[in-house]
Amino acid sequence: TTEEPLNNSNMIHGFGMNLKVGDKCDCKDMTGAPRWRHVTVIGCSKEEIKVRWEGWNCSWDETIRRSSIRLQPRDSMKNLSCDYNCTGPAAHAPKRLERRLGLGLEVGDECDCLDGNKWRKVSIIQASKDSLKVHWEGWDARWDEHIPRDSSRLQPLGSQASGLSKNDLTVDTVHARKDEQPPRRRSFLSACTSSERELKSLTENAQQAVNLIRQVYSIIKTSENRQYRSMDEKAAEEAQTSLLYGEIKPEGVEYMMDRAHMKLETAKAMVDIGSGVGKLSIQCFHQYKNVNTVIGVEISKDRYAVSQKGLDRYEQLLISKGGVTTKRSRVDGASYDNTVLRTFEERLEEHMMEGKKGSAKKKATASSASTTQRCRTLEFHNQDIGKLVERIAELQPTVVTMDVAFAKLPPGIIAALWALPKGARVLTFEEISSKWPHGIKAFPFRQINKGDRYLTSWSSGHPFKMWEKLY
Repeated sequence: TTEEPLNNSNMIHGFGMNLKVGDKCDCKDMTGAPRWRHVTVIGCSKEEIKVRWEGWNCSWDETIRRSSIRLQPRDSMKNLSCDYNCTGPAAHAPKRLERRLGLGLEVGDECDCLDGNKWRKVSIIQASKDSLKVHWEGWDARWDEHIPRDSSRLQPLGSQASGLSKNDLTVDTVHARKDEQPPRRRSFLSACTSSERELKSLTENAQQAVNLIRQVYSIIKTSENRQYRSMDEKAAEEAQTSLLYGEIKPEGVEYMMDRAHMKLETAKAMVDIGSGVGKLSIQCFHQYKNVNTVIGVEISKDRYAVSQKGLDRYEQLLISKGGVTTKRSRVDGASYDNTVLRTFEERLEEHMMEGKKGSAKKKATASSASTTQRCRTLEFHNQDIGKLVERIAELQPTVVTMDVAFAKLPPGIIAALWALPKGARVLTFEEISSKWPHGIKAFPFRQINKGDRYLTSWSSGHPFKMWEKLY
């Protein structure tokens, strides 16, 4: 059909005033390039009607004012142009992504899910208010993934995945049966396949940290405690954040903290926003001895409680290894849950004396050496990061991780980021420059290390964004 310019003189003004449920007409679709399409009236009120676009699913239903000039008699527009067969069955309509399907899904439901550039069948195995855990049909459980409920990756069963070729399905089935890693995943980190392979990609220091983390959390139950659910949801709402959760794998932490990325080996202080059950914070504290202070901040009471168990177990292991003494305390005057672990490690320092000719000599006697204690601090706070801005401004951390999702950046996060020193590096779950509010302060970061991916519990390579503070 040839499209012609609209001529308002050909349009009937007020046509929608007399429409009722079941009537069919033309309506101008304003999503993307404007086009006229067939619709059916499915709901009415005095001022508005609700229409369903023929050939599209119900997620695209739209409410339109009766007086709108977008409503015209059926087939009356000479420039009627549809990207589907108007007179044929709805099956001829192109596949259009349904909005917010995941909001209604529960454990046991099945649907289609986008995996990279292919659609695959999944089943829901866990459900929370904000996210769903899905199992890919024909794949081993190690590929189970957490997906936000409002993600457009979730679509009705059979609406998208039917496009898979038989070859794709055969590959998946074969490798699921053999419990092997599918060929298309082999380009990712070798650490994805087994704990033995994970350790091969780590430095010796990192291996020790990973082994210790496994010792710490192997006997700790990390599943959700339902008694905290309503409390956590309220806290997240007040902090304007999400309870969506996943973990950065130990080899992912090793990669992101190296000298080419976050440069943790040169830092004195670090903050982990959205510290969850505390694994990343404890790994960084144990692995990077140059860091004097690590602070983990978690809004969820449930996850914070697990991090306390992890800290208890970590302290026990440190004491059992010897050479380190510890002290537990709380932040003075704080009205919220927090805990502070201080470690004291003895080290021998040699003193220098000046000779007659001004040259430095080491004293040869035992009295020439003295023992000092170095104190390091690992803190966990069950609090909104916005309440800790003064602490961050005082600490001046040069490394910050922020594995948290936001619809928009809340004031507390903005204040915390603004308090960081020049040159500080921040790793974020998602792109934040577009979410920085206009009119208050210019976005003070530049993005670095574009394209890098890091191994997580939900992905073989999540594209975290890395930022460097300019001023």
